Amino acid sequence: MPSVQNELRVLHVIPSLIKGGAERLCLDIAIALNNIPNVKAKVAVMEDNIAYHDLAEQCEIVKINSKVIPSLSGKWNINTEGYDKLLNEFKPHVIHSHLFVAELLTRHKPLKDVHYVSHLHDNMHQFRKLTLSDLGNKKRITEWYEKQHLIKKYKSCKNTYIAISKHTESYFKAVLPNKLCNRIILLNNAINFKKFERTAISNISLRPLKLVMTGSMVNKKNQIFLLDVVEELIKNNIEVHLDLLGDGPNRKKIQTQIEERNLQEYITMHGNVADVVPYLHQAHFYTHSATYEPFGLVLLEAMAASLVCIALDGGGNLDIHEEGKNGFVIDTVDAKLFAQKIIQLTNNDVTYQNIAKYAHDYAAQFDINTYVKKLLDIYKS
Repeated sequence: MPSVQNELRVLHVIPSLIKGGAERLCLDIAIALNNIPNVKAKVAVMEDNIAYHDLAEQCEIVKINSKVIPSLSGKWNINTEGYDKLLNEFKPHVIHSHLFVAELLTRHKPLKDVHYVSHLHDNMHQFRKLTLSDLGNKKRITEWYEKQHLIKKYKSCKNTYIAISKHTESYFKAVLPNKLCNRIILLNNAINFKKFERTAISNISLRPLKLVMTGSMVNKKNQIFLLDVVEELIKNNIEVHLDLLGDGPNRKKIQTQIEERNLQEYITMHGNVADVVPYLHQAHFYTHSATYEPFGLVLLEAMAASLVCIALDGGGNLDIHEEGKNGFVIDTVDAKLFAQKIIQLTNNDVTYQNIAKYAHDYAAQFDINTYVKKLLDIYKS
């Protein structure tokens, strides 16, 4: 590791830069690192897919078109030419990988004198312990094989792991060998606080009551649940409108449900948007329906915008939740209870204002510039 007088070179490796929390955080980290004297960060993408063009323009992105795909038959699919070329040119001191396929690529041939850091963005299913019922499942056997391969590499390069929540930390402590668990460090994710900040607090008496959620339209995000919530609010004579931001395989299914329930007047699906900030800044509540959430960057973004957050218990989002202070978590998937909490707050302006203000101040401690200082300590340890 270089002395403080020399340049610290950090390479972030990620499969792509599609819309997602891991992808956005990776770019935010690289940008913030490059604002620190004597630190140089680059981002290597394995596939030519970049959705965050505004962020990508603020740091150096290198498209490496590389991959390492193990095979039980021994016929591995390996192409590391672009990655190897970048390593030779950049000569990183730290290689910080994001998501599973980046783990396979970066640990294929670990380099000496390089600090390897794995960012555990979620409870990667490939690391689950093998069960008897998995023995006839080729996909699970392949995942087990990949896991065993990675564990050997982790041991050889003295890997460090960053868990984004207590939920994820507990998962990896359960699935990794004990000798590796003492290198798991809990470091909650961060946001560009200034980008999302709004000090003004919404007028809770204005109608329609505006709800917003952003996220990929996949099963775990559970957006259809919010249709039930909207119906409950309508039953209680609340004039409401929900903005759903994001795209994914469930989008058509959700749109069909909206039409079948005659909710077109109350719910708008916007797809992926270039900037979520305007939607946050005009809302009253951030409503999060995910049944599994590794952490919840979107919740912090909403808090920075002085929104009251109502969410289901997704596991990792509990790390950034203080019940009744920065929002509320509904323990059961119950639309009536969820809607009732919103109604209670619409009828109590003082409580709503206090929670919104506390949420804004709470989110400030998760600013990316504070985060990267902690990250540098990990890099240099």
